Amino acid sequence: MTSDPRRPPNPHRPFPKLLLLLPVILMGVLGFLYWQGMQVDLNTLPSPVLNRPLPAFSLPSLADPGRMLDPAALRGPAVINFWASWCLACRDESPELLRLRDQGVTVYGVDYLDQRDEALRWLEREGSPFAEAVFDAEGQLGRDMGLYGTPETYIIDRAGVVRHRRIGQVDAAAAAELLRQIRSLQAN
Repeated sequence: MTSDPRRPPNPHRPFPKLLLLLPVILMGVLGFLYWQGMQVDLNTLPSPVLNRPLPAFSLPSLADPGRMLDPAALRGPAVINFWASWCLACRDESPELLRLRDQGVTVYGVDYLDQRDEALRWLEREGSPFAEAVFDAEGQLGRDMGLYGTPETYIIDRAGVVRHRRIGQVDAAAAAELLRQIRSLQAN
């Protein structure tokens, strides 16, 4: 079928070939942005708490809701791990945190945006690496720490100053680095 040369072109008629290319172009741009994002080391992202004291907080103990905890209850040098029972990577890192605990590292937990009963069941089932666990049901401490998500792990020194942050799961290599940094703080 040929178009009638006497008929003026319809300005409202879409260009079907160009519209067919639009999804391909969009997917290409999104793929490139995803690839760029995968090149970023999350641990280089800025943190509002590095080299500063822990933010002020008063939150209940996970195990004993009537007992309130504050920064003075978390004595360093120590590891502070933000976790949740719904977090699969938290489950995967649990053995490394247990090993750190068994090597004499004080590990504190912050149960983040979780249900208390689920968290307690999870710790009973998996074993608790925590000397103490804070219950941050509303996520306030996480927001104050600039948390990107769970799991996220921090090191505090004797004065309660945040000296290190790790975004993501603690694997064997990360646990070795945490242990090295804790031992260095203990020696000072």
